[in-house]
Amino acid sequence: MANLNIFMSGKFETENLISHSKITFQNECLSGLVAAEYFAKCAADDIAMYVVATDPITGEANISFEFGIKSMKKSSIFETSMNADNTGLVVNINGNFSVKLRAGVAESLPPGVIFKLQGICCKGGSYRGFMAYLSGQNEDNVTSWFQINDAQIK
Repeated sequence: MANLNIFMSGKFETENLISHSKITFQNECLSGLVAAEYFAKCAADDIAMYVVATDPITGEANISFEFGIKSMKKSSIFETSMNADNTGLVVNINGNFSVKLRAGVAESLPPGVIFKLQGICCKGGSYRGFMAYLSGQNEDNVTSWFQINDAQIK
Protein backbone atom coordinates (compact mmCIF):
# COMPACT_ATOMS: atom_id res chain seq x y z
CA MET A 1 0.00 0.00 0.00
CA ALA A 2 1.14 3.52 -0.75
CA ASN A 3 1.65 6.25 1.83
CA LEU A 4 0.99 9.97 1.61
CA ASN A 5 3.92 11.76 3.28
CA ILE A 6 3.89 15.48 4.04
CA PHE A 7 6.20 17.94 5.73
CA MET A 8 4.64 20.99 7.33
CA SER A 9 5.93 23.83 9.44
CA GLY A 10 3.88 26.73 10.70
CA LYS A 11 1.71 28.32 13.34
CA PHE A 12 -1.92 28.83 12.43
CA GLU A 13 -5.14 30.12 13.92
CA THR A 14 -8.55 28.83 13.04
CA GLU A 15 -12.03 30.24 12.87
CA ASN A 16 -14.76 29.03 15.24
CA LEU A 17 -15.29 25.34 15.81
CA ILE A 18 -18.20 24.08 13.70
CA SER A 19 -20.26 21.15 14.94
CA HIS A 20 -23.42 19.44 13.71
CA SER A 21 -26.40 19.93 16.03
CA LYS A 22 -28.31 16.77 16.83
CA ILE A 23 -31.33 18.97 17.61
CA THR A 24 -31.55 21.28 14.58
CA PHE A 25 -29.58 19.03 12.18
CA GLN A 26 -27.64 22.13 11.08
CA ASN A 27 -23.99 23.05 11.49
CA GLU A 28 -23.46 25.62 14.21
CA CYS A 29 -20.50 27.73 15.27
CA LEU A 30 -19.25 27.11 18.78
CA SER A 31 -17.49 29.84 20.71
CA GLY A 32 -16.81 30.96 24.24
CA LEU A 33 -17.32 28.49 27.05
CA VAL A 34 -19.28 26.09 24.85
CA ALA A 35 -16.32 25.77 22.45
CA ALA A 36 -13.79 25.44 25.29
CA GLU A 37 -15.81 22.67 26.95
CA TYR A 38 -16.35 20.87 23.63
CA PHE A 39 -12.65 21.03 22.78
CA ALA A 40 -11.66 19.83 26.27
CA LYS A 41 -13.73 16.66 25.76
CA CYS A 42 -11.86 15.75 22.54
CA ALA A 43 -9.16 13.13 22.92
CA ALA A 44 -5.79 14.27 21.57
CA ASP A 45 -5.65 11.35 19.14
CA ASP A 46 -9.06 12.33 17.65
CA ILE A 47 -7.73 15.73 16.51
CA ALA A 48 -6.15 15.94 13.06
CA MET A 49 -5.05 18.18 10.22
CA TYR A 50 -7.72 18.01 7.50
CA VAL A 51 -5.81 17.87 4.21
CA VAL A 52 -7.57 17.88 0.85
CA ALA A 53 -6.27 16.76 -2.55
CA THR A 54 -7.10 19.31 -5.26
CA ASP A 55 -7.01 18.96 -9.01
CA PRO A 56 -4.24 21.20 -10.43
CA ILE A 57 -6.29 22.10 -13.52
CA THR A 58 -9.82 22.58 -12.22
CA GLY A 59 -8.89 23.44 -8.62
CA GLU A 60 -11.63 21.09 -7.52
CA ALA A 61 -11.22 19.51 -4.09
CA ASN A 62 -11.77 15.77 -4.02
CA ILE A 63 -10.26 13.29 -1.54
CA SER A 64 -9.54 14.29 2.05
CA PHE A 65 -6.96 12.90 4.46
CA GLU A 66 -6.54 13.25 8.22
CA PHE A 67 -3.11 13.59 9.78
CA GLY A 68 -3.23 13.25 13.55
CA ILE A 69 -0.84 12.31 16.33
CA LYS A 70 -0.60 8.72 15.09
CA SER A 71 0.66 9.93 11.71
CA MET A 72 3.56 11.93 13.18
CA LYS A 73 7.11 10.83 12.53
CA LYS A 74 9.83 11.06 15.18
CA SER A 75 10.57 14.59 16.51
CA SER A 76 7.45 16.08 14.87
CA ILE A 77 5.11 18.51 16.59
CA PHE A 78 1.32 18.83 16.30
CA GLU A 79 -0.10 20.99 19.10
CA THR A 80 -3.59 22.44 19.34
CA SER A 81 -5.14 24.65 22.00
CA MET A 82 -8.03 27.09 22.29
CA ASN A 83 -7.11 30.70 21.63
CA ALA A 84 -7.37 33.30 24.42
CA ASP A 85 -11.01 34.26 23.73
CA ASN A 86 -12.20 30.70 22.95
CA THR A 87 -13.26 31.56 19.40
CA GLY A 88 -10.92 29.15 17.62
CA LEU A 89 -7.74 27.16 17.86
CA VAL A 90 -4.04 27.99 17.92
CA VAL A 91 -2.11 25.30 16.05
CA ASN A 92 1.61 24.59 15.95
CA ILE A 93 2.76 22.09 13.30
CA ASN A 94 6.33 21.13 12.52
CA GLY A 95 7.61 17.92 11.04
CA ASN A 96 6.86 14.91 8.91
CA PHE A 97 3.53 13.11 8.83
CA SER A 98 2.44 9.98 6.97
CA VAL A 99 -0.85 8.14 6.37
CA LYS A 100 -1.45 4.86 4.58
CA LEU A 101 -3.63 5.12 1.49
CA ARG A 102 -6.36 2.60 0.84
CA ALA A 103 -6.16 0.48 -2.29
CA GLY A 104 -6.88 2.52 -5.41
CA VAL A 105 -6.56 5.97 -3.79
CA ALA A 106 -3.10 6.80 -5.17
CA GLU A 107 -4.22 5.81 -8.68
CA SER A 108 -7.36 7.94 -8.45
CA LEU A 109 -5.47 11.15 -7.71
CA PRO A 110 -4.91 13.39 -10.75
CA PRO A 111 -1.36 13.91 -12.07
CA GLY A 112 0.23 16.89 -10.33
CA VAL A 113 -2.26 16.76 -7.46
CA ILE A 114 -1.95 19.66 -5.00
CA PHE A 115 -2.52 19.03 -1.29
CA LYS A 116 -3.99 21.79 0.85
CA LEU A 117 -4.60 22.20 4.56
CA GLN A 118 -8.25 23.14 4.98
CA GLY A 119 -8.39 23.11 8.75
CA ILE A 120 -8.28 21.12 11.96
CA CYS A 121 -10.90 18.51 12.72
CA CYS A 122 -11.96 16.18 15.48
CA LYS A 123 -13.43 12.76 14.67
CA GLY A 124 -13.48 13.47 10.95
CA GLY A 125 -15.28 16.81 10.95
CA SER A 126 -18.44 18.57 12.02
CA TYR A 127 -20.86 15.62 11.93
CA ARG A 128 -19.28 13.52 14.70
CA GLY A 129 -16.82 16.04 16.13
CA PHE A 130 -15.85 19.50 14.91
CA MET A 131 -14.23 21.29 11.99
CA ALA A 132 -12.24 24.50 12.41
CA TYR A 133 -11.20 26.15 9.13
CA LEU A 134 -7.92 28.06 9.03
CA SER A 135 -8.38 31.80 9.55
CA GLY A 136 -8.43 33.80 6.35
CA GLN A 137 -9.52 30.91 4.17
CA ASN A 138 -12.79 30.82 2.31
CA GLU A 139 -14.44 27.39 2.52
CA ASP A 140 -15.79 27.71 -1.03
CA ASN A 141 -12.59 29.09 -2.59
CA VAL A 142 -9.95 26.33 -2.74
CA THR A 143 -7.32 28.76 -4.04
CA SER A 144 -7.32 30.51 -0.62
CA TRP A 145 -6.44 27.31 1.27
CA PHE A 146 -2.91 26.76 2.63
CA GLN A 147 -0.88 24.79 0.07
CA ILE A 148 1.41 22.01 1.31
CA ASN A 149 4.51 22.23 -0.86
CA ASP A 150 6.28 19.13 0.43
CA ALA A 151 4.00 16.14 -0.22
CA GLN A 152 4.85 12.77 -1.77
CA ILE A 153 3.05 9.53 -2.49
CA LYS A 154 5.34 6.55 -1.97
